[in-house]
Amino acid sequence: MSKTVTIILYLFTIILMTSIFNCKAESKKTFVITYVDHPDIQFYNDILEKVYTELGFNVEFVPAPTKRGLRLLNDGIVDADTMRLNTTVQEYKNILTVSPAFKNISLALVCKKKIPCKTDIFSNEKSTIVANKRTLHAIKPALKTTSIKANIVINNKINNTLDIIRADRYYYAIFPVNPKFYETLINEFNVVIISSPSFSHVIHKLHQAMMPKIEKIITQHLTRLAQ
Repeated sequence: MSKTVTIILYLFTIILMTSIFNCKAESKKTFVITYVDHPDIQFYNDILEKVYTELGFNVEFVPAPTKRGLRLLNDGIVDADTMRLNTTVQEYKNILTVSPAFKNISLALVCKKKIPCKTDIFSNEKSTIVANKRTLHAIKPALKTTSIKANIVINNKINNTLDIIRADRYYYAIFPVNPKFYETLINEFNVVIISSPSFSHVIHKLHQAMMPKIEKIITQHLTRLAQ
């Protein structure tokens, strides 16, 4: 092999390796986040998209029912979930709760208009309430009762809960609200706030090393929005 050919091959190799390196440097890993399809979830997704973009990721959001989303995260199939009740993730060994918690989120009793809307319906055996097991468990301390006598219809698809009431299938449901969404909701339903447990962003433990950065950036964004 001539010296000229050797030099050409050497230069070609350098150019090829530089190109590969640049492609790798420019490519970003996708950070996949599940979320429960709530009417007001986009507000929180927008915050998290900014957080993880700032950390150098492409961000992909995937809707998932409450229980399935937690399984996907615990199994490491996705990287994070937008937000969960803090009490519901304690049983999952691979899920970490990120601070700070999202403020001003409450669990409310949502009722059909013109129907009495009081928490004593939980003691009424003739009442039927749409809920999921986790929200039901979270409101029990606020109800100050050890047993709920009302009939509970378990629904893990939060996005259709309000439509169930609109269709007159049932008249009561437990539903997460924040102050902004509450103002929208009361135009159509009777709403009674029951409790305000902690809701937080959660991640898989494989990303534990990033926790300080994630928490710092979330705090910055929430502080900015509160001003």
